[in-house]
Amino acid sequence: MPATKLPSWPTPTDYYPSPTSQEQEQTEQDIDSLFRPLRPDHLNLVPSHHRDQIFNPWLQDPTSSSPPPPPSDARKDDDSGPPLIPTLKRSQHLKFLSKWIDPMPAAYLAFDTNRPWLLYWVLHSYDLLSASLDDRGIARSITTLLSFQNKQTGGFGGGPGQVSHLMGTYAAVCALSIVGGPGGAPDPQHVERGESVKVGKGGWDEIDRVKMYEWMMSLKQPDGSFLVHENGEVDVRASYCVITVSTLLGICTPELVRGMGDFIASCQTYEGGLSASSQPTYDGDGSLLVGCEPPALGEAHGGYTFCAVATHLVLDCLPPCGQGPILPFLKHPPSSLSNFQSDPFHPSNSKAQEKGGERLSSAGNLNLDSLVRWATSQQGLPIEGGGFRGRTNKLVDGCYGWFSGGGLFSCLDAILTLRSEREGASPVQTMVLKHDFGTRVTSETDSEREEDESVIDLTRTSEDKGGDEEADPSDEKDWISEPDSPPRRSKRRTSFNYQDEDPSKRTLFDRRSLQEYILIAAQQNEQGWNSRNDSGGGGGGGLRDKPGKRPDAYHTCYNLSGLSLCQNSVVRSEGSKTLLEKIWETRGTKREEWEKRCYVESLAWSLDDPQDSRGNVVGDDAEQRRTNKVNPTHPVFNLCFNRVKAIMDWSYRIA
Repeated sequence: MPATKLPSWPTPTDYYPSPTSQEQEQTEQDIDSLFRPLRPDHLNLVPSHHRDQIFNPWLQDPTSSSPPPPPSDARKDDDSGPPLIPTLKRSQHLKFLSKWIDPMPAAYLAFDTNRPWLLYWVLHSYDLLSASLDDRGIARSITTLLSFQNKQTGGFGGGPGQVSHLMGTYAAVCALSIVGGPGGAPDPQHVERGESVKVGKGGWDEIDRVKMYEWMMSLKQPDGSFLVHENGEVDVRASYCVITVSTLLGICTPELVRGMGDFIASCQTYEGGLSASSQPTYDGDGSLLVGCEPPALGEAHGGYTFCAVATHLVLDCLPPCGQGPILPFLKHPPSSLSNFQSDPFHPSNSKAQEKGGERLSSAGNLNLDSLVRWATSQQGLPIEGGGFRGRTNKLVDGCYGWFSGGGLFSCLDAILTLRSEREGASPVQTMVLKHDFGTRVTSETDSEREEDESVIDLTRTSEDKGGDEEADPSDEKDWISEPDSPPRRSKRRTSFNYQDEDPSKRTLFDRRSLQEYILIAAQQNEQGWNSRNDSGGGGGGGLRDKPGKRPDAYHTCYNLSGLSLCQNSVVRSEGSKTLLEKIWETRGTKREEWEKRCYVESLAWSLDDPQDSRGNVVGDDAEQRRTNKVNPTHPVFNLCFNRVKAIMDWSYRIA
C-alpha cells in the first residue's frame, strides 16, 4: 500500500537519543514534510515540531495501540482532499542529464577515472525515458568509450591510458551496448558528420574480446573470486562485472565461472544479505585449503547483495561448470573466438548431470529464506516514504530503489521460481510465484506475432522490425516519448486509490511506496511542486539520494532503474525461452550447448501481465500514469531489453 495511504509512525528511539537516531529523525522529518500534504490529516501522526507528543504504537500500551480518531476537520470530499502525486519531470531530468556529457568544469576533475560510468548513467537514463542523443553525440560517445580500452592488456579503464578495471569495463560495455553497433570505430570525419551505427561504424568490432577474456582469467583467484584490477582487491562486484560482460560479449565459459558460485555463497552473512567478500584460507605453499568454510567479510549491503544475487541468478540458469581446477592452465577464449573446445555436458566432466547429482547448475548454495528476510526488511516505513536502505539501521537512499528494491527483488523472484520448479515450492517461494501469461520477449516473424496479439516484445531491434530506424526501448504502440507540453490535468481528485487492486500485495516489496519515494522525495519538489506543471514551477531536474541532497547522474540513473522495475513486473518466461531456442537453431550455427544456454537464458524474460502494462504505475489518472511510465530494464544487466538482445545477437552471431 502506498506510503501516502498509511499512518506516519516514527521509528522507535526508546527516548534514548544518539547521533545516529538524531540523523534518522531529521531524515524522517525531511521526507515527511513532503508527504504530509499528500496524506489525509488523520494519517499525519507527526506534528511539525512536537514529535514527543505524537501517538507512537511502538512505545504505548499494546492494549491501547490504535491510531487516534480522525480530527473533526478531516477532509471528506475529493475536492478538498490531498493534492495530487507529483509527475515525473521528464524534460527537466533530460536537461539535467545533458549537462553531464558536455565538457565539465575543473571542479569535476575527480571524475576523470569514472568517465565510462558517467556515460553509462546518462545513456541508460535516456533509454529509460525514451530519449536519445543526436547523431553526432552518438558518434562522439562511441569514439570516447573506445578510447578507454587498454589494447595491451584488454579491458577498459576509467579513461584513456588508465589501468583496466572490471567496474569501468562493465560501464563501458554497457554504454557501448546502448549507443554502439556492429562495425569499426567512427573516424573524425564520421564524428563530424554524425555518422556511426547507420553506416556500419558502431564500434563493437573494435572490442578486443580475446584479450578481454585473457585479462579476466588473469584476475581470477583460487577461490573463484576476481580482483577488480591487477593487484587490486577482491570484491563481489568484480564477479558481477565478469559474468555480465562475458555474457554480453559471448566469452563466458565454464572455466571462467568455475568456483564463482561457491565464492558468492560464501559472502552471505548471518543477516541473510551478502557482503563484499569472504576470507579464504591458504596453506604454507599458497594453495587454497579445501573444506575450510571462508567467513564473510563485513556486513550485508544492498549494493553487494544485488551484485551477488544477480550473479547467482545467471549461474543458476547455466549447467554445472564441471569438475576441474578453478585456475586451469588453459586460459583461452571460447570456441566462438578460437579453436578452444569445452563441453560441460560431457559425462566425464561432472557428476552433476547424473540423476540425483549434487548440483543442477553452476550456482552455489544460498540460504534463500534468510536472504528474503533480510531483503524485505530494508524497505523503509511510511514516514521514510517507502524508500530502501542499503544496510540495517541506515538511512534510506534513492539509489537503493534499484540495488535493494526493483533490481534485487526481480532477480530474487526469478531464483525462487527456479528453485520451486526444481524442488517444489516452499512457504517463502509461494509468496512470489508468478503466472506465465505465455508472452515472449522476441518475435521471429510478423506472422508469428499475429498469432498472439497480446505479446509485449521487450527486445526487438530495428533490424527485427524490418526497418532502419532506431528501436524504441518500450516498443509499445501507445507509448508517448518526451511531451512538448504537460498534459492537461483535472484538479479534482477522482479517487484516492491509484487502481482498484494494489499489486504490492502479490510481491515481496511495496512497489507503489517505492514509486512514491522516487516521485515525491527523490525529485526536487520543495518549491512549486504543487503546481502540477511538468516543465516548470520549482525544483530542478535530476534525482537524488534524499531531501536535502544534491541530484547527480548516479542517483538519477538508479532511481529511474528502480522506478522501471516497480512499474514493469519482469519475470522469467518459458514462452520466451522456447522461441529463443528456435531462433538459435534456425539462425545460429551448430555450436556448444553452453553458448546456447548463455544466450537463451539471458533473454528469456517477459512482462508479467502485458494486458495491463500500466497497472503498476503510480498516478492519479491515466494521463499521469502514462507520463510517469518508464521503459522496462533487464534485472541482471540493467540495460533496456532491446539493447541486450542487439549486442548478444552480434556477439553470438545470431544477427
